[in-house]
Amino acid sequence: MNRLLFVLLFLYSVGAKANYQYYKFDVQKVKVSDSSYRRYIIPQLKSLLKEYYHILEKVDPLQKEVLKIKAQTIAMRSRWEVTKELCLEISEECTKGLREIYHLSRSLDKNLSTYLNEDMSFPTESEKVDSTLKLHGSLDKLFNLNYKNLHAMEEYLITFGTPLFPYNKIHKNLGQNLHAMNLTCELAMTGKLIPEIQEEFDFVWNHFFKTIEEHLLSHKGQIYFLKRLGELNMAWNSFSMKMTKGNLKVPPEVSNIVKLMHNRWNSILKIVLRHN
Repeated sequence: MNRLLFVLLFLYSVGAKANYQYYKFDVQKVKVSDSSYRRYIIPQLKSLLKEYYHILEKVDPLQKEVLKIKAQTIAMRSRWEVTKELCLEISEECTKGLREIYHLSRSLDKNLSTYLNEDMSFPTESEKVDSTLKLHGSLDKLFNLNYKNLHAMEEYLITFGTPLFPYNKIHKNLGQNLHAMNLTCELAMTGKLIPEIQEEFDFVWNHFFKTIEEHLLSHKGQIYFLKRLGELNMAWNSFSMKMTKGNLKVPPEVSNIVKLMHNRWNSILKIVLRHN
């Protein structure tokens, strides 16, 4: 058994330890075919991401609405990634893309307003009051950022084709605001969890699921996936162990789902091992 296979088997078999170590290996020697990555690994990664959001809802059902708001923000940011290059110069294509983002932003504005003013209730349990206030603050910030986006796009659309248009700063304003909105959503989606659990969910988001969502769900993510495999594995094993074998107070169904997710992650590692 070569050294690479030994390292990967070790990563595959062990859980996270108290002293987390980072294992490096030669990316040039780790291979997964394009077809295997597209056909097997990407669908499994998508399922893992979906299940992460699902267990967030299980821990706190009210997070379901927050995750819907996050999905709307992601849709706006994804559309802007396509549109921003078109907006370097005055063009009808840029205007068309901004109109689509504007409609998404209006929908988000409505949902945020409804949630903040009608649907979001404050708990009677004292230990949940602080987390609820923190979540409310994050959503209020998101509401204000989205309002700025609406204003910037309205200014663009109104001044398009007029002498005032060259002074429009849509490219800078919208990009910065959407980035800030994305970061705010990441804080909000765990905002109502008790601190002990929130810390673990934030950790696995920042070191595992965020990488999946932002980098790995296309065939171009294959190289990035292999480069970060050891780090991803350690982050996942840390979370999995604490959710299933630690002292954290999580619903039994959450632990059961995490066990299924752990099997799914192991199946991904098996695909990597099979090709080496």
